[in-house]
Amino acid sequence: MVNFPQSFDDNDSLFLAVNNLRTTLTIDMSDSDTTATVVTTAGFPPTGYISILTGNDILDTEAITYNGTTATTFLNLNRGTDGTSAFSTCPEIM
Repeated sequence: MVNFPQSFDDNDSLFLAVNNLRTTLTIDMSDSDTTATVVTTAGFPPTGYISILTGNDILDTEAITYNGTTATTFLNLNRGTDGTSAFSTCPEIM
């Protein structure tokens, strides 16, 4: 959770961004699911943002925050963040 403007942020309050890291869903998702089962979460930070591509157009993406992982699952998803909409049956996470 971001602290600014009440106080300065540090590495513990900001999300680590990892560019060009991809994985693939192994189970389709509904627009209300709070977990995403994928091939691997290796390389992803323990909390952060993921984007789900919902079509061939990069503009058709859903932004999601998560606050936990297992080897193959993103946990406690907050769907449709940053002005995006939650989608069902999503093919790829990046």
